[in-house]
Amino acid sequence: KATVSVLYCDCKIMDGARLKQELTGFDDRWGYVHCILRKCAGKWIMLGGDITYWAGVVERCQSYTAVNGGRTALSDFLGGNYSEEECKAFAETVSAVQTGAEDALLPRHVEILRETFSCPMKANPAVVLIAAGSDSSGGAGIQADLKACEALGVYGMTAITALTSQNTKGVAAVNLPPTEFIASQLDVSHTDIPAGVIKTGMLPDPDTVAAISTYARTHAIPLIVDPVMVSTSGCKLAGTPVVASIVEHMLPICTLVTPNLPEAAVLIGKEGTPLGDLCPTLEAVIAVAKQVQSTTGAKNVLLKGGHLNEVPGFAACHDVLLLGDAEPEVLTTPWVDTTNTHGTGCTLASSISAGVAKGLPLREAVGQAKAYLTMVLKMSQGVKMGKGGCGPMVHSPFTW
Repeated sequence: KATVSVLYCDCKIMDGARLKQELTGFDDRWGYVHCILRKCAGKWIMLGGDITYWAGVVERCQSYTAVNGGRTALSDFLGGNYSEEECKAFAETVSAVQTGAEDALLPRHVEILRETFSCPMKANPAVVLIAAGSDSSGGAGIQADLKACEALGVYGMTAITALTSQNTKGVAAVNLPPTEFIASQLDVSHTDIPAGVIKTGMLPDPDTVAAISTYARTHAIPLIVDPVMVSTSGCKLAGTPVVASIVEHMLPICTLVTPNLPEAAVLIGKEGTPLGDLCPTLEAVIAVAKQVQSTTGAKNVLLKGGHLNEVPGFAACHDVLLLGDAEPEVLTTPWVDTTNTHGTGCTLASSISAGVAKGLPLREAVGQAKAYLTMVLKMSQGVKMGKGGCGPMVHSPFTW
């Protein structure tokens, strides 16, 4: 019953030498492909990704477990109730693959590997209802939200708040549906397939903000707010009336708000302040997160630090997580050298929503989401799509 590692190509099980032979001439950006299998609902499901990524996951989870004794972080990350023995087997498997000893694992698990690779959804899967705009290029918005939810084993539904005509070079046109139609999408979806979380993205006007807030509050649905005001590339996406409505109606009742640094500046009344003046130090970043919490009334805040790469002196990405009155927690990840960052904010917020919908504690949902986003950024490093400066990410180059 141990979780195992296999080398996968065209649904065949093969040893390392055979895989290298099969992959001769394969696109160099993937190199030597590794996949991890985990058991889920009696089936095996594959987790794509670079083995270095999985080694990092194991290391971080083991460190977390050591500090917070009794909590099997690796089991939580994999999304199941795995025993200590199974988690140990997973860690040993990752180590074996990383050191080139994976072939020795195959005979021991040959019978397990003959089982199907597919992993059907549970009879009642967790559900996230996404109220956001559509990105015709597929990189951000509803499209990124659905890809993230699917990859993390959650069923996604949508209420389209805006139709955009855009590509990697920018937005060409926007068509806004009436608020009544947006509200209808919410109600028709939720009354048929109940949602465990509502996640918001681009919201076009104050009436839409108020309608979604009222629906979430009336039906007691946790609300994860990605306050889409300023995109990763720096484009302003929401005017002052929308921002005011989000602060008034959404943030006081939300489970979590996830602003990036330019959006945080808007929320605390410092729009336009150069990031070097707003956040010259890590202590200043933490102070901004606290200001967002106190100014807006949001109970929980995740301040995203992706824009810190524009500030001299920051050698890594530092996100700040504030959970109620608890001490701030700084979540640090190395920079991923890529320009394929279109949709990072949407992906992170939807990944968090997926974890919350599955019943993970908020802290664990955030950790899982950050790990997923980091993996997607790494997998997308070699992708060359579009003629703009901010390309899309590839969520699932392999079957999950």
